[in-house]
Amino acid sequence: MTTDKIIMRDGDTAYEVEHNWGKLPDTIILGKTHALVNDKAGNIILAQTSCDASPNKDTILIFNSDGDLINSWGEQFYQNAHGLTLHEEDGVEYLYLVDDKNGVFKCTMEGEVLFQWGKPDIYQENEWKWGPANVLVMANCDIYLVEGYGEAYVLHFNAKGDLLHRFGGRIEGPEGTVHPSH
Repeated sequence: MTTDKIIMRDGDTAYEVEHNWGKLPDTIILGKTHALVNDKAGNIILAQTSCDASPNKDTILIFNSDGDLINSWGEQFYQNAHGLTLHEEDGVEYLYLVDDKNGVFKCTMEGEVLFQWGKPDIYQENEWKWGPANVLVMANCDIYLVEGYGEAYVLHFNAKGDLLHRFGGRIEGPEGTVHPSH
């Protein structure tokens, strides 16, 4: 076994890989991990899909900086947790979780769902495929939802859930279909 450190770089920032950093109980087995964010307390929040073998199906795992699991929740997003954005509003941090089947959920840090942006009617009307991937939250709490697994649109919603407009979409070319918004 090698003792060499693995260092990852992003510009001037360097990270040391620690394979056994996160301490999980035997009841949580990680699924696909799609997103990580840091809160202002220095905790690391991970969005993962969980897996069939895991007795606990929580998809949001919150670790302190030492790698201790301090909270987990989100069983209702099992197999579908994907994008994750942390946004501060009036001094309070919220998580915006993208469920790749059901849309975006605004949640408290403790897991209470406060609001959901779901599939717009235009998708039903046109029989379009729906596949949310990630979200950007603006200062006024409008969101831009990247719908990269379906029609590949970027959807702009207001904080009340109204679809304001969409742009992008799949591009058909000589090499096949391109999904530019994922």
